[in-house]
Amino acid sequence: MTVSTEVDHNDYTGNGVTTSFPYTFRIFQKSDLVVQVVDLDENITELILDTDYTVTGAGGYTGGNVILSTPLTSGYQISISRVLPVTQETDLRNQGKFFAEVHEDAFDKLTMLIQQAISWLRLSLRKPSFVANYYDALGNYIRNLRDPSRPQDAATKNYVDSLSEGNNSYADNLFSRTLRVPEQINTLPSSLDRANKIPAFDSNGNAIVIIPQSGSASDVLIELAKPSGAGLVGFSHSNNYNPGMVGEKLQNVVYPTDAPFYAPTDGVTDATNELLLCISHCISKNKTLVLNHVFKITDTLTISDGLTVKCLTGDCGIYSEVGIGKFAVIITGNGSGWIGGKIYGRNQPASTTIRQDGVLFDENAEYCFITGTEVTGFFAKGLHTSDADGVGYGIYDKGYGTVISKCYANSKFCVALGGTEGLILKNRITNNYLTSGEAKPWSWASNYWDGIVSENAHRYVIAFNEVSACGQSGIYFGGNSGYSTDNIIVNNTVYDCWNRGIDMGLFSERSATNDVLRNIVKGNNTYNNRENNIWLAGVSNCSVVGNTSWFDANYDVIFAGYPGGHICISLASGANGANCVGNTIDSNTCIDPRGNAGIAVPTGATGNVFGSGNNLSQAGAIYIASPDLITSNRFELAVTGSFTPVLLPASGSITLSSSSTGVFRATGNRIDFSVTVNVSSISSPSGNLNIAYLPGMSGKTSSISMFSVDFWNDIILSTGVVPLASLNSGNQDQVTIYRSDGGRVLYDFSSLIKSTSSLSIKGFVDFN
Repeated sequence: MTVSTEVDHNDYTGNGVTTSFPYTFRIFQKSDLVVQVVDLDENITELILDTDYTVTGAGGYTGGNVILSTPLTSGYQISISRVLPVTQETDLRNQGKFFAEVHEDAFDKLTMLIQQAISWLRLSLRKPSFVANYYDALGNYIRNLRDPSRPQDAATKNYVDSLSEGNNSYADNLFSRTLRVPEQINTLPSSLDRANKIPAFDSNGNAIVIIPQSGSASDVLIELAKPSGAGLVGFSHSNNYNPGMVGEKLQNVVYPTDAPFYAPTDGVTDATNELLLCISHCISKNKTLVLNHVFKITDTLTISDGLTVKCLTGDCGIYSEVGIGKFAVIITGNGSGWIGGKIYGRNQPASTTIRQDGVLFDENAEYCFITGTEVTGFFAKGLHTSDADGVGYGIYDKGYGTVISKCYANSKFCVALGGTEGLILKNRITNNYLTSGEAKPWSWASNYWDGIVSENAHRYVIAFNEVSACGQSGIYFGGNSGYSTDNIIVNNTVYDCWNRGIDMGLFSERSATNDVLRNIVKGNNTYNNRENNIWLAGVSNCSVVGNTSWFDANYDVIFAGYPGGHICISLASGANGANCVGNTIDSNTCIDPRGNAGIAVPTGATGNVFGSGNNLSQAGAIYIASPDLITSNRFELAVTGSFTPVLLPASGSITLSSSSTGVFRATGNRIDFSVTVNVSSISSPSGNLNIAYLPGMSGKTSSISMFSVDFWNDIILSTGVVPLASLNSGNQDQVTIYRSDGGRVLYDFSSLIKSTSSLSIKGFVDFN
């Protein structure tokens, strides 16, 4: 045999149970093994053969097992290695017999001895290569070193510990001679700053240097060195300071509590006048106003001329007791804005007497903004006849290029849009209708309406907002005496609203100045809204693409006792029967375990495209209110339905049984039909026979059609005569049944029908 492996030892770790450990190399006799155990304290113990362990497989070629007398303790390690005596005991005689196995055993032993030597070499401290200038201990301890005596000797732990102890003793001796304090203290200034001064300590015990005492001057200097020392120096925004002075720098930021304003900070005392003075001062001096408390106001604050109001923390801002018909804050001019903090009203949504409005960007606002602000508590119970009544707007934008971002809005109308080219980004919007104490179901007099409400809004981008639990719809774009056009509603999450998720509707008569069109609804997640997740009513040329809409088990919990229509995407008629025209619905995913229609299409919808990218596999199929819709719109995903056929003879009558059925499947501009008619009675029928009426084909023309009679029974036909079918060229919502007999085409099929006749046709029409 050969020595085909370099393995000459095996290592294992005990588990407290195992006693048998295999070795995977050849030994001549069991005494060729050395077995060692390492305990958890790294002590090495060599076990005794036939006392601590026994060996199997000695003399074989594939190894065997070392069997311990007791299980190896968990975590202990065992090493099984081959150690041969360095002898050569094979005696070869001149002209003696040649025994191959004897020679092989001799060679094997030599090979094993070489392996043994190499294994021991690997246990030594070695350089990693011939060119290396260091020895690598491979992460192992080096023990039993002698303490160093020459500069380049390795240091032992004992040597380092003793040296460190001496150094510490010396340092402690020096430290005991110093002037000490019980805690850490700052260093004194540099020699230049210490010159001609004496050391002292401020109110915190920190070391400072002062001018030598002259009367009580030292005491004054020490007081000025306190953190509160600056408070001993007068400052006012009404003073003039030289450039570079501390006062001049402090005037860059205005706090309402600074002199000369001294706005009250208790949140109870009216601070309106002081804040108006601050605003006027900041505008005239081009400074930044920073609100450092909550200030009560009773009249409108107007932020204009590019002024930015910042709140020092999220708990700073204003509390509004502004009266009916006025906003708490008006932001106007170019580039004016509000950052952070709170703007909140009296927050009594159940009240019938308190009517308030929050923030208004007026018609003169251009590129103004509000960001990171909590705008809450602006409600107005009941219907209003004009804005002067107080509407309950949280934020209302009538400006151009307004940015509303990262705000939390909670009011009757959380965010209202009536401007142009605004950005509504990353806001959290709700009025918590579902958890309010207001009686359910919702009514027009409710204090909880839409999350984002938009009428007369143009070219807005509404993106990455979270809108939930609103009393009406989450996001509403309407034409109610105004255009809402060319807006983009993208990547929002809208859920748990009482009415609809995303709602676009024409709620007054369409006119040259009142319409909802060319809006894009894309990439939104809408779920568990009570009526419809996405709803289009009487809108035109809008795009609903790539949205995910679903209902789950939480719906029944949220709206217990008040279930709604819960359709994923629904089209509907608007005011005065205004139809949905020219809209595109594509690449949406609809999920409803109840199997409700994923998409619903109303009567009158015209020119809409329902793309093949819509995924309705986890909801019900598309619902159409009338079969005629299949030709007045384009359905690129399959639409199926049924209709009741009739037989029209040229004269007389044919009555069908209730088992007669017609079904269709429309995709694109093709409609597949399958019709079965079962006759129940006749009255002298004769002449031409037509099956009527094919859904959607009334008044339409076809580019190609094909029909065949798939089955017939109990019809008066001569042997070899076959019934035929084709689209009626004059009335393309009818299929003519005729026969071919002896090369003649005969249109007399009505006379062949009996009171027990039946037949089925199949075919398709490609309509124009």
